[in-house]
Amino acid sequence: MRRVDAAQQKGSRVVICLSHFALWELGVNKVNFTAMLAGLAVGCLLVLKPVASQTVYRAVDDMGNPAFTDRAEEYEGAEEISITVAAARERRLSRERTLQSNADQTASDAADDKYMTFAKGVRESQEAEDAVAEMQQQDVKQANCDKATKRLDKYKSARRLYRETDGGEREYLSDEQTDTARADAARKVDQWCGG
Repeated sequence: MRRVDAAQQKGSRVVICLSHFALWELGVNKVNFTAMLAGLAVGCLLVLKPVASQTVYRAVDDMGNPAFTDRAEEYEGAEEISITVAAARERRLSRERTLQSNADQTASDAADDKYMTFAKGVRESQEAEDAVAEMQQQDVKQANCDKATKRLDKYKSARRLYRETDGGEREYLSDEQTDTARADAARKVDQWCGG
């Protein structure tokens, strides 16, 4: 097993190259080894984004095994390869995050619109209820005004006023009581018909 020391390579990522013999001892044949090594290299490059964004070289070691590194001088005949998987993955993830953010914002806006519509409906409903209550109060006030006005007109035109007793008989009011009843009727007109 060969390992490139990261501390010696200032900012380089550790790239592991497995020897053919170490895997052969594990029972891996040469065909599977090559596929496994290529998969391992691509997997490492996917995980290590900075490695994928740097230059990567493919070479063959002393034993004839493929090796991947970020230092071409380590191997004679190393050829530069282009790895864009991690960058493409990062762009895809970035697009997905942007789309999700836009979807979240749209959902938030829709919720805000729904809330505002609901609040407007509640406000309009409350305003409608207030208008109905106001109209009912105006109707009651008008009915009481009409009743008070008729009573005042009746009290002014009558020569004598009376009230009925519990037995159903009429008891006529004195002049002083009549004046008091007419003054009360005038106050009721002011109360119900006034501004």
